[in-house]
Amino acid sequence: MAKKYWKHIFSAIFFAAAFLFWRFGYACAFSYHEQFQMFLFTKSYFMERMSLPGGLADYVSEFLVQFYYYPLFGALIVAALLLGIQLIAYQLIKRLGDKDVAYILSFVPVIFVWHYMGNESVLLSFVVAVLASLGFNLGYVNIRNNVVKMAYSTAGVALFYYLFGAMAFASVLFVIGYNFRQKNSIINSVASVLCSVFTAVICYKLSSYQLYRFFLGVNYFRFPTEIPFMQIVIMLMIGVIGIINYKPIKYSPILIAICCLVGGGFYAAAGFDVVHYTALEYDYLVRVGNWDKIIAMSENKPLLLPQNVSCINLALAEKGVLGDKMFDYPQNGKQGLMPNFVRDFFLPLSSAEIYLRLGMVNTALRYYFEAQEAIPNYRKSGRITKRLAELNILNEDYEVARKYLNMLSNTLFYRDFAQNALSNLGDKNKFTENKFWAAIDKNRYQKDFLFSEGESDQMYGLLLVQNEKNRLACDYLMADVLLEKDLQKFINYYPLCKNAGYTVLPKQFQQALIYAYYHTHGNLNGIPPVVTTDNVNDFQQFMQQYSRSPQSVKDTKFEKTYYAYLFNLNER
Repeated sequence: MAKKYWKHIFSAIFFAAAFLFWRFGYACAFSYHEQFQMFLFTKSYFMERMSLPGGLADYVSEFLVQFYYYPLFGALIVAALLLGIQLIAYQLIKRLGDKDVAYILSFVPVIFVWHYMGNESVLLSFVVAVLASLGFNLGYVNIRNNVVKMAYSTAGVALFYYLFGAMAFASVLFVIGYNFRQKNSIINSVASVLCSVFTAVICYKLSSYQLYRFFLGVNYFRFPTEIPFMQIVIMLMIGVIGIINYKPIKYSPILIAICCLVGGGFYAAAGFDVVHYTALEYDYLVRVGNWDKIIAMSENKPLLLPQNVSCINLALAEKGVLGDKMFDYPQNGKQGLMPNFVRDFFLPLSSAEIYLRLGMVNTALRYYFEAQEAIPNYRKSGRITKRLAELNILNEDYEVARKYLNMLSNTLFYRDFAQNALSNLGDKNKFTENKFWAAIDKNRYQKDFLFSEGESDQMYGLLLVQNEKNRLACDYLMADVLLEKDLQKFINYYPLCKNAGYTVLPKQFQQALIYAYYHTHGNLNGIPPVVTTDNVNDFQQFMQQYSRSPQSVKDTKFEKTYYAYLFNLNER
């Protein structure tokens, strides 16, 4: 029985593996893709997508990607598309040779597609186009009438090009190979080539895009000027399926399938860059406010770029332990607390969230706006547009907010928010009934001034002066001067912490105070009582060990102290 249904079992296992891989390994990819588009249920949106070749693939993919809002749906969609590619490839290949060999080979294109999807800039429209191309090829093979076959390979391929884009040339290559293999008339092949090329050139003449993009794809990749080599490889692979002879194999097809799937699984996973996806994961967790997961993840993923460290520090601050644990993690100076602004569509997002939570509303607004305008393929972002609407409501710029809310009201998952906000637009008090926005409104700057990123300590200090209970601003003020190793400023600022909600001065703030006092007085006699005896004893032990051998501090409990950071001993 198992041998009879082994193909069904393997396909089911493949679907389950794909689902688990994406749902639990790379759920952050769904947030990443969903947040850089905003699917609108409007006629104008549909017509805009259909104005370019590949418009239907683009429209369908963006319709599906909006469901990435929930990672569970995203994993189901991706797993289903990958399974669809495998099953259609099998139906196509088995018509050209041995069924067992065909089944094994049907996993080759899908493994390559999976590997290629590891590049976070690959759009789902490419996967949809691959699926459509295989379906087109299968339809061509199944046609028996020569007249219909001729029409299918001419008018059909032209229509396919318009609907699904440059992947049509993979199908043209398949038609050529299939006719050569079957020793059919070359007329179908020539007509197919001419029709596809003619359609591409016409589309080029009617638009302002470069010619090569009409032959390699307009909206398959997020960056409009880039065509990755792997995309070309996959297009060629889909095309050459029609010309390879598949002969029966002597060995167990089940055993060979297992070996191929295991090897293919490693190859598929190899397409996912750990550094890139770590950054995506941190941003996703900041977006959903899962501070515990950020802290837990940082213990297992040591590849910490400044942007990642800033997310960890925000999580520590939100949990109220920044002053106790910030030097448990490698720091990157002030860049790890608040990275400098860069013109990018992704990097400013987590920084904007930090500014927002501190109360720097207008800076957050600028970061979100700049990020939206920098999206490479000129899409709008549902996540960013929602934040822009909220921030303009908070600023009482209601007409600007209305523009964003009207767009969001034509979406699926942001519609309820938009309609509720529109019904209360003009009533800020209604908006600040939400505890999160009430806290932001309370903590924000109350007066306009020239903002200076180069004087960040003063920016945090202004927030703290106007609201001495702003614990987040106090944490960031103290952390800022500690990361700069400016102990004089720390001595001047730490009295501001008395009303910020600390029951005791945080551990690593105490360490800075102890060292500053020791550095100034040469001993610890008369040190302020805000420091504990345990921290004083730890400092004395650290100094004894450091005097014997600075490097001996590493891999001890002292490596996670401010002293180690001060002497550059905690670099990992």
